[in-house]
Amino acid sequence: MSFTSSHLLPPQEDLPLRHFSDQSHQHPQPHFSETPSLLTASFLNLPPAAATADSDFAPPDRGGESSSAAATNRRWLSFDSSEIQNTGEGRPEVINGVNAEGGGEDWKSASCKAAIVRHPMFEQLLAAHVACLRVATPVDQIPRIDAQLGELHAVAAKYSTLGVVLDNKELDHFMSHYVVLLCSFKEQLQHHVCVHAMEAITACWEIEQSLQSITGVSPSENNGKTMSDDEDDNQVESEVNMFDGSMDGSDCMMGFGPLVPTERERSLLERVKKELKHELKQGFKEKIVDIREEIMRKRRAGKLPGDTTSVLKEWWRTHAKWPYPTEEDKAKLVQETGLQLKQINNWFINQRKRNWNSNSSTSSTPSKNKRKRVQSSSGIMAEPQEERSLSLDDCLKLLKGERDEQRLAGLLLVTKFCKNDDLVSLKKVYEAVGIRFLDRLLRTGSGDGGENRDVYLRLSVTVLAAFCRVPEIASSVDMVSRIPLILEIMSKRPATNILEECYELLYLVSTACEAGVMALVNSGGLRVIAPQMSDLPDGSHAMEVAIKILQLLVTKLSSESMNIERFFELSLVVAAVARQFAVLHNALKFVALHLLSAIFCSDYSALLHEPLRSMPDSNWADYMRTGVVSILQNRVAPSEKLHALILAESMMSILGEKWLIGRVKLPSVEDYLPADRCLLLVLESSHVEISVLSNELAYMKYEAPSSTVEEHLLKQRYLAIAFSLVEKIIKYISTVGENEGTLSDEAVFLKVIKTLDETVKVVLEYLKDAKEHGKKRGNDLLASVRVIGSYLAETPDACKEQVQDLLDYMLSVEGEEESRPFLSTCFLLPMLCQITMKDEGCRLLASSGGYVAVVECLVKLIQSDGQNGEDSGSIFLACDTVMNILLKREPIRFSPEMSTFTGLLKALACWADGTKDPSVVMMAASICSLIFDFTSEDALLKEPGFDGGSLDSLGRIIARSLPSSGQGTSDTADLLEIIAAGYSRWVDRFPTIKKHNR
Repeated sequence: MSFTSSHLLPPQEDLPLRHFSDQSHQHPQPHFSETPSLLTASFLNLPPAAATADSDFAPPDRGGESSSAAATNRRWLSFDSSEIQNTGEGRPEVINGVNAEGGGEDWKSASCKAAIVRHPMFEQLLAAHVACLRVATPVDQIPRIDAQLGELHAVAAKYSTLGVVLDNKELDHFMSHYVVLLCSFKEQLQHHVCVHAMEAITACWEIEQSLQSITGVSPSENNGKTMSDDEDDNQVESEVNMFDGSMDGSDCMMGFGPLVPTERERSLLERVKKELKHELKQGFKEKIVDIREEIMRKRRAGKLPGDTTSVLKEWWRTHAKWPYPTEEDKAKLVQETGLQLKQINNWFINQRKRNWNSNSSTSSTPSKNKRKRVQSSSGIMAEPQEERSLSLDDCLKLLKGERDEQRLAGLLLVTKFCKNDDLVSLKKVYEAVGIRFLDRLLRTGSGDGGENRDVYLRLSVTVLAAFCRVPEIASSVDMVSRIPLILEIMSKRPATNILEECYELLYLVSTACEAGVMALVNSGGLRVIAPQMSDLPDGSHAMEVAIKILQLLVTKLSSESMNIERFFELSLVVAAVARQFAVLHNALKFVALHLLSAIFCSDYSALLHEPLRSMPDSNWADYMRTGVVSILQNRVAPSEKLHALILAESMMSILGEKWLIGRVKLPSVEDYLPADRCLLLVLESSHVEISVLSNELAYMKYEAPSSTVEEHLLKQRYLAIAFSLVEKIIKYISTVGENEGTLSDEAVFLKVIKTLDETVKVVLEYLKDAKEHGKKRGNDLLASVRVIGSYLAETPDACKEQVQDLLDYMLSVEGEEESRPFLSTCFLLPMLCQITMKDEGCRLLASSGGYVAVVECLVKLIQSDGQNGEDSGSIFLACDTVMNILLKREPIRFSPEMSTFTGLLKALACWADGTKDPSVVMMAASICSLIFDFTSEDALLKEPGFDGGSLDSLGRIIARSLPSSGQGTSDTADLLEIIAAGYSRWVDRFPTIKKHNR
C-alpha cells in the first residue's frame, strides 16, 4: 500500500474527513447560514452512495439481515416527507436558512436529521461512524476529528429545536441496524487495510529471501537494522501465527525498515496498527481465542509479537548455557507473555536449533520437515549434535559441487551454523571448498564484482578469517600468499566490518608462522595500517587487533630496514596508540602500553625522536602523560609500571624534562590533575624501583650467583632506566629558578628534594654493599656512580659521611667495557670540583689518592678530545680540580709524586701548544706553573717519556700566557696572577722556559 501527496488536499483547504479512497466524492452540503463542521457535514448528510458499490469499501451484505430491514434502512436514508408530522412543539423557522413554507428538500432533510439527533442511539451511531473514519485516516488529520466532535454538540442542538414526531419503531429499527452495518463496515475496512499491508510485507519478505539466498546478506545490514531472531528461511519451522497481537514491532518489517517512503504514510501505518491492535483485543477478545486455535491447526508460519519474544529472548540470554525451561519457568512465561504453553515449547525448540547448537534452518527442501527427531521422554531433543552433523554433510556436498553456485550456497550455509571455535568442521569445509574457489571469490570482491562486489568481498574475507583460526590453514603457503591482496583491499578503505575481518585474518596468519610476519613486513603492512589507526574507533575490536599486529611488526623491524617513510609511519602509530593508552581503561590499555614500550626500546628508537618532535599535532604528548599517570597512580603489576617508566624516560629524551609538567585530564576524574602530578609519580615510582631492583641485584650477585645472565641483564636495564629518570629530574630541579612558574609550590619542591635524598642514600647503600664484596666492575655500579655525581653536583654537602667513606671506591669503579676507571671519575668531576674549593675536600681527595684518578682522567680527556672540544666542559672541570689541589698543597701538606704529573705535562703541551683559544692557553699555563713549583728542569727531563720537545712546547705556552704577550683578559686575570707569581719563583730552575721569554 503506497501513498503520495496527491491523496491529500493542500493544508489550507478544508477537506472532508472521510476515507482517503473516497476523497474525490463530493457530498451535498445543507444550506445553513452557519457552515457546520466537516465532521457534521460528513456524518449528517449520509448519502445513499455510502452504501453502494461506488465506494471502495461497500458495506458487507450480512446474511442475517432481512429484506424488510434493508428496505427500512433505505427509507431512512432517503426519508419521505409524508412521514413527518408537525406537532407545533417548535417552528421550522427557528433554523435560519430552512425553507419552512415550501416544504422542500431542506426541510425534510433537517427534520430527519433532527429525529436522528434526538434518538437515544445517536451516540452509538456517531461512535460507529467516527470509528470508520479513524481506520485509515492520516495521523495528522486525527486531531481534526477530535476537535470537530467537540463542535458537534453545538450544531446538533440546533436540530433539537425542531419539533417532529417520527415512527419510533421504524426509527429504532433503522438506528439499530445501521449501527450494526457501520460496525461491519469498519471491520471490512480494517480487514482491507490489514490484507494490503500484509501483502506488501509478504512481498518484501519474499524479495529479501530471494536476495539472501543469492548473497547471504540481508539488506538490513546496510541500514543498521537486523533480521528478527525469529526469522527462518523455511517458514514451516515457525511456531506461531501472525494474527495474534497484530502487526506490532520490528518483525513485521522483515529487516527492510518502513514499508512506505514518506513520514506521513509511516504515521498512517502506525496509526492503523495501533488501532487494529486495540480494537481486535478489546472488541473481539473472546473470538480471537477461538480463532487462534483454528489457525494454529492449519498453519505454522508466522511470528510471535515483538513484546512477547523480547521476554522469551531475555530468558534465553540469562540461561544460555542450558536453555531448557522447567515447568515452573514455562508457567511463568505463559503468564508474562499471554502465549500458550505449546507456543512457548515450539519457540524454545526452534531457538535451540537455530542458536544453541548452531543448526541454521536455511534449507527449504521437503526433507527438513521429515527429519527424525531424537527426543527424550519429556519431548526435548536429546541428541542435537546428530542433526548438526547431517547439516554439515549437506554443506560439504554443496561445497564439493562442480558449479560455483553450489559452492557459494554452501559457504552461505556454513556462515549460518559453523562456529569459529569448531576447528574440526572448519578444516572439513576448507578442504571441501578448495583454495582456488576462495581465491576467485576474493578477487571478484576486490576487483570489479559488479553490484554484488561488497557482498562477495565480505563473504570471502569472513570465510578466510574463519578458516585461519585453524593453525594448519593459517600457516599454509596459500594463506601467507594472500597477505598482499588483503593489504591491497585494506588500502582501498573498505567498510568497517570488512576492515575488521581483514585485520583478523592478518593477525591469525602472522601469529601462525614466521613466514606470515615477514610477508606482512615485506608487503608494506606498516604502510597500510599506520594511516588507518587514527580512523579506527577507540577501543574497538579492529583497533585491538591492529595494535597486536603492530606488536609483531615492531619485533621484525631492524635499524637496517628503516628509512624515512617507515619512521614517519611509526610516528603515526605512536600518536594513534598514545590516545588509546590515555582514554581506555581495559586490557587494551596495557596492550597499547606494551607496543609503545617496544617501539621506544628498539635499537632504532633514537632515530624516531626527530619525526616525533616534528609531529603537527602535539596532543600525542599529552596523551602519553595522561596514560603514564593513570598507570603509576593505580594498583597495577610492577612490570606494567616499569613499562610506564620506560615511556616517561623516552618522552623526556624526546621533548625534554619539561614534559613532566603539564595538566592531566583522566576520563574518570572531573577536574584536571595538578601539573606536577606526573613529576611526583615518576620520581616516587623511580625511587621504589631503584630500592627493589638494587636489593634484587645484590641478592642475585652475592647470595644467589646461580641466577641466569638474562635475569641480571634485564634487571640492570630496568635499573638504568630508573637512574636515568632520577638524573633528568635532578637536571630539571636544578633549573627551576631559571624557569619561573614551572614548579611554584614550595611544598612540592621540598618533597622532590626529600625523595631525591632518600633515593641517593639507597644508591650509596648499594655501592657500599658492592665495596664490601670487593666488586668494582659493572655497568650497574657505574650507573650508580653517575646518579651520585649528578645529585652531589647540585648539593655537594648531601650524605657527606657516606660520600667520604665511598669516594675512593667510587673513583675506582669500572664499566664492563673499560680497562681502567675513567667514566666514574668523569661522572664525579662536578662534585669533586666543588668540594676541592675547600681545604677539607682537597685533603680528602689527596689522602685517599683520588687525585691520581682525576689526573689520569684529565690526561685521557685531553688525548681523546683535545682540539675537538667535544668534552671541553669535563676537561675544564678536571683542570679546576687539579688546580684546587695544587693551590692548597701547602695548607693540606700534600706532597705529590712527580711521576703522576709527568704525563699531564705532556698532555697539556699537546693540548695548548697549537690552539688559538686563549682560555686553553691560560688554563694549561696555570697548571704547568703550579707543577713547576715542586720540580726542576733537570728532574723533569729524567722522568721516563718526557723529552726536550715537550719542554719547548711548555716554554712557548708559558711565553704566550705572560702579560707581555697580551693573552690575558679580565676573565683570566686570576690565572694570569697564578702564572706570573709562579714564573718568578721557578724561572731560574727552568732555563729552557726562560729562553722562550727573552
